[in-house]
Amino acid sequence: MDKYNRNSIHLQAQKTMEQQKKSMEQSLRESVSMVEQSHELTASSRVIHREVQLSSVKSKQGKEHLGESRKEMECIHDSSSELFLNINQLVELSQSLVQIIHNLKNISTQTNLLALNASIEAARAG
Repeated sequence: MDKYNRNSIHLQAQKTMEQQKKSMEQSLRESVSMVEQSHELTASSRVIHREVQLSSVKSKQGKEHLGESRKEMECIHDSSSELFLNINQLVELSQSLVQIIHNLKNISTQTNLLALNASIEAARAG
């Protein structure tokens, strides 16, 4: 093998090694970038996991508050129904009182007429 061929082979090997070095450096950079992205993704996943847990807790609390509100609304409904019945009874009693007062007024009027008639008769009798 002559000197020219050896130099040519040497240069070719050197170029190939240089290309392999660049390729390996690029692969290393991409690997580092992937690892960094993986770390970022892991951190984001942890944040999302915490947010999901917090949302779950708040959802449970909301459900409990909703249940309590429903019970309170049922109590209000029951109280309103009872109040409505009491008001109806009061209306009926008021109507009865109006009738009693009307009857008393009639009795009073008749008593006054009887008293007037008695005094007229007493005046005539004299």
